[in-house]
Amino acid sequence: MQSTPSWIVAIQLLANVTVVATFFIYYAQLRNMQEQLRTLSNSSNEQIKAMQLQLQAARNANMAQNLIALNQVVTEPKFRAARRTLINLRGKPLSEWTMKERQVAEKACGLWNFAAQLVLELGIPPAVVKSMSYTVVTCHDAATELLTELRSTRSADHWAHFSRLAALLR
Repeated sequence: MQSTPSWIVAIQLLANVTVVATFFIYYAQLRNMQEQLRTLSNSSNEQIKAMQLQLQAARNANMAQNLIALNQVVTEPKFRAARRTLINLRGKPLSEWTMKERQVAEKACGLWNFAAQLVLELGIPPAVVKSMSYTVVTCHDAATELLTELRSTRSADHWAHFSRLAALLR
């Protein structure tokens, strides 16, 4: 039996050491990759939390703008005067309204419809909406005959938001 030359044994030993060293390198790389994934995951979670906070801040700012717009509409002096006129027309038949009273009543209904769109479509807080219930319902009741006429002559859903809001607040 011939013995294996020592240079072949040395090469095989070197090859085995290289394979084992390669496994250690792969293991170290795998550990580094796991750490990177963990760091990336934590970073992504932090980014998601930050984005959620930004989204909430944007929603709050949007709500504040909507409340300001609603406040500007309902406190505007001409709208207040138009509402007062419309409320004073309550119980008076539409056929007895003057042309000016009718124009003012239509203006009040149109502005209430806009305010109702803000409330119904943009999610104004319920407490704010509830605080307007008397005026909305009273104005809607005063305008019932006018609304019926306009819906028969113009369109069936004329100032529908105003009616929806009044029904919601009853």
